[in-house]
Amino acid sequence: MPTLFVHGGLAAPVGSVVDVPIAFDSGGTHVAALSFSLGYDHGCLALDLADQDKNGLPDAITFNAPAQFFPSIAASSSDYEGRIDVVLADYIPPLAALRDTIALVTIRFRIVCPVPPGLMQNAHLRFAAVPAVGFSGPTGHPIAGASYGGTVQVIGALPEPSPTLTQTTPPPPPPPPSPTPTPGGTIPPPQVALEIAAWPERMTRTDRSVFLILDYIVLMSAGDATISALVPQAVQVDATSSTPGWLCETSPMDSQCLLLLPRRTLQHNPSGRLFLAMEVDSPLLDEITQLDFAATLQTNDGLSSQTQHLILPVLSAEPPPTLSELILDLVTETSELVTELDHQLSYTLTYTNTSNAALQGVEFHLIVPATGAVRSPVEDTVDWHCLSVANRQSVCTLQVDKIEPGAPRQQQFVLELEEPAQLQEMSGLAVAIFATRSGKILSTASSLVPIRQYNRDKSFTFLPLVEKGKE
Repeated sequence: MPTLFVHGGLAAPVGSVVDVPIAFDSGGTHVAALSFSLGYDHGCLALDLADQDKNGLPDAITFNAPAQFFPSIAASSSDYEGRIDVVLADYIPPLAALRDTIALVTIRFRIVCPVPPGLMQNAHLRFAAVPAVGFSGPTGHPIAGASYGGTVQVIGALPEPSPTLTQTTPPPPPPPPSPTPTPGGTIPPPQVALEIAAWPERMTRTDRSVFLILDYIVLMSAGDATISALVPQAVQVDATSSTPGWLCETSPMDSQCLLLLPRRTLQHNPSGRLFLAMEVDSPLLDEITQLDFAATLQTNDGLSSQTQHLILPVLSAEPPPTLSELILDLVTETSELVTELDHQLSYTLTYTNTSNAALQGVEFHLIVPATGAVRSPVEDTVDWHCLSVANRQSVCTLQVDKIEPGAPRQQQFVLELEEPAQLQEMSGLAVAIFATRSGKILSTASSLVPIRQYNRDKSFTFLPLVEKGKE
């Protein structure tokens, strides 16, 4: 079944431009023509309809299709949203077939909505139901297909820098004194926000793992907060690879997972990133063509974020290779960790750029227990920058400016356990790593080392490891 969908993982700050690719997957079907109407939030996404090259198409909209295909575009707007109508077809027999591509159509928008610094907002893109997305075969017969919209995550603009004073510029007058607050004065209201994304961005029936990434922010809240996530029946939560602290209950239709963010944690770090790992049922039922997720952030003082929905398409065929792909492998020579005796572990991260172009601006995000410190094994080298987050975790970041394609590269680091006694309640030491570029996840890897408990009588015992997919 042919499918059109807006790529996920799109994010851009206010005032910048963002390219929105619309991917096409034929599902093994000969598609000779297609049409769709895409609605977008024109209060946040501005489309330039200028045609500088005089080819009859807006320069901000480009196509990646064989030369036999002729595109046509009509753009309009209403009080509610903007709309782009697209027809792409081969009109001269024998009719060619559209090839699978991650960017059949690319639309360039400029972010224009005012979003306060430090906050985020979603700008939605939706395929219209009337007229619905249409696909046609080589004889002109209609073909049943599917379409999935997406969002652009808008990041609040940073304040402008203060002008630099020179000798010829008189200093500005001092600001007026702040008024004394009165009992009737206003206090900035608390603010909460939640954004979710999935890795991979789309699935095939051979995929067996899904990561749900949840970014949260809680400002000015006086109490604890709870994240509630709904996951479909076709997946099972993998507690060993998720952020610690998720509590899940299974129902006949779906599962609800809750994670508590304590007040003291939010006061120290009002924003952060959490992970929910899942294993996909095998075999996946034929009637399942998508996985639906939803998440909400609520505080004890009555605040709630908007419910964030995410649809993960399940394709019938293997997806086309991405233009840039990074493969990660994380290993340690330690086969087991003994409490009270072992204080550090050495890891080797191997990363390989399998694309034909260099990857620039890649960041590695290492998730380790909060009781551990990460450092490079060799002095005078670039170190990881770590920040403690919720649920006894630290996130350590290392930026790599450029990764050339070809041979694998390695990055070694040491995890030092500053409080090994706290490991007595753990059955395994889990370390996960995510590679991102421009906010988009490229690849993931993880490592789990069993922990052997050192008893006072000098005997050793193992706590049972949590079985994948079960609490």
